[in-house]
Amino acid sequence: MAKIANTGYYPAGTLSIATDEYTLAIESAMLTPTTPTTVINDIGGGVQVAAGVPVWALAIGLIQDLVTATSLSQYLIANAGQVKSITYKPQAGATAKTFTLNALIIPAPIGGAGGSLAKSSVTLPVVGQPTIA
Repeated sequence: MAKIANTGYYPAGTLSIATDEYTLAIESAMLTPTTPTTVINDIGGGVQVAAGVPVWALAIGLIQDLVTATSLSQYLIANAGQVKSITYKPQAGATAKTFTLNALIIPAPIGGAGGSLAKSSVTLPVVGQPTIA
């Protein structure tokens, strides 16, 4: 049996929606699959497990900006309900993987606690499957 090396990393990448990069507005991003599974108990006493097609979502933690007209906060409001192409590169460097996906844009919450930086999070449903390059 081969011993597989693991090279961990600290997320430090980029995220772009359409042709605009929003890396400076994002403090966290996570692309998460939810894969449906079914347990089948056949009449012969056997147990089988089947997996369906994953449904993906992109969770983004962002710093709100309601001043800059081209900010991520305002982009999410202006493009709500539209499907946009997103490129997410969770790691910096020439050999890092790039995930390209189409996601339904929805607005992020606005506001927060007094005396602190306004942050929020939003989870964008992915349409179809992401591609990895």
